[in-house]
Amino acid sequence: MITNISGNVEDICGNIVLETTLLVTIDPSLAYSVDIIDACNGVNGSIQATYVGGGAPPVQFALDGVPISNGSATGLNADVYTLTVTDAGSCELTVEVEIPDHLLALSIAQLQDSISCATPYVVIQGVDVQPPQVVQYSWTAITPDGIDSSFSSNASPQVTIPGTYVLEVTDPRTGCSDVASVEIFASTTSEIDLSTLIFPNVVSANGDGKNDFWKPFLPGYPDLDITSLFDRYSLTVYDRWGLVIHDSVDGGQRSWNASDVAQGVYFYTVSYSSECGITIDQQRTGTITVLR
Repeated sequence: MITNISGNVEDICGNIVLETTLLVTIDPSLAYSVDIIDACNGVNGSIQATYVGGGAPPVQFALDGVPISNGSATGLNADVYTLTVTDAGSCELTVEVEIPDHLLALSIAQLQDSISCATPYVVIQGVDVQPPQVVQYSWTAITPDGIDSSFSSNASPQVTIPGTYVLEVTDPRTGCSDVASVEIFASTTSEIDLSTLIFPNVVSANGDGKNDFWKPFLPGYPDLDITSLFDRYSLTVYDRWGLVIHDSVDGGQRSWNASDVAQGVYFYTVSYSSECGITIDQQRTGTITVLR
């Protein structure tokens, strides 16, 4: 620092310089950067302070007065901290740094449908993330078949095997995550009573989406495809001359699409058995009128 006292600059020998230019070298200011990772539900935040340049290295960092090695502090709670930066020339800078708190809580409804012969699969419902936010889903299935750590990435996956299903949700920005699980049980009981099957006698194969297929149905469940519940099922459809029009025994569908036959009356024989619900082993015959 040069202070003007007499209006002139005088060296130690008494020489006075009336006019001159003095070159003064000023070192760059001490510079640093701070990277912050949010705390997850109040814990495990971190601070990484890095020397950028200027000042007189080496540079030391301290957080709330406690030295931190290489400028790194981990396992911090969500809070406001005082970061001190000191160089070798005792130049000291202080700044307040805040670690935000990223809240993420996962819950899954524990009351889920059970898997049974009548309900061969269930869709897990009631996954709730609070506060609402965009997360990534990763399900692990723990079943008698083993552990599948990449079972599903959907919020509500379809499950066909009883077992424990563990979900981890992760915020892609902060990496914060939470884990919850739900048990899917097997049930040996069924409300399905296949002995009450109704076999329609009319099908309107006109492509309007209504009654286009012939198939048996249960009272109260007209839209439920129950043909998959049979242990044994065969359907044969004949024309009036006894010619086989449709035969599920040879790999055909258990329902009949009558779109490729003429309007008229056809005959059928259905033989089926099932252990799902009430045990049945029956054979039915009848007529089907095809309308256009």
